[in-house]
Amino acid sequence: MITRIEVDGFKSLTGFKLSFVPGLNILVGPNGSGKTNIVSFFEFLGHLMEAEASEATSRVGVAGAVFRRVGSDYEKRIHARLIGCVQAMEEPHHPRKKNRDARIFYCLYDYSFSLVFPDTRDKVFFEKQRLCLKRVDRFMTASEVDRETEKWGADIESEIGPDGSPVAKLREYTDSGIELPYYLAPGVQKAHREQAIEKTLTQALASNISLAHVICRYSFELSPVVSDLSGGQIYNIVPS
Repeated sequence: MITRIEVDGFKSLTGFKLSFVPGLNILVGPNGSGKTNIVSFFEFLGHLMEAEASEATSRVGVAGAVFRRVGSDYEKRIHARLIGCVQAMEEPHHPRKKNRDARIFYCLYDYSFSLVFPDTRDKVFFEKQRLCLKRVDRFMTASEVDRETEKWGADIESEIGPDGSPVAKLREYTDSGIELPYYLAPGVQKAHREQAIEKTLTQALASNISLAHVICRYSFELSPVVSDLSGGQIYNIVPS
């Protein structure tokens, strides 16, 4: 489940932070306090996990309605960070492991992105993304996570290069149990494997596609991360 969100630039949300706990979470507040915008952000996030950025934006509203209003204009960037922990399953891929049961583990994740709608381009795109992953043996909450000091099993970053295309960079990869996509023969040196992962992700990425979606589409055991970001049941209840 998502245990914490940080959002800036989406509709009226400015420097917004909110933590969640397992179970039913209820947002209560007066009219105009931004509750509906929080629900809208989760809907928007779900669309980002299954569609291109411009399409996801149009499903929620035009860019001018999604990006925060600033006077007669609107903010050009949406910054968001999502921390969560999901139960994942590790499949016995090796032929000699066919008779072994799949192992259950938890995957801690920290996903952040900057979404841009500049004047010079007609499409919304991801300017920068970062996804940190770690296998853990229990459910962890956001209060237990510090991205900069945490020892991540995988830490991947994507940023727009000089030619306008995203470039993937593997900041850290210490847990080969977190299967990242690469096209290279088994048994190669670790350094070459990491270069192959960066090359594969760079080729698979587009500036309008979520990094989390690209990685999880290759790795079965990481698919619960995208499912979690896609959202569970959210209800907007209006008193009669």
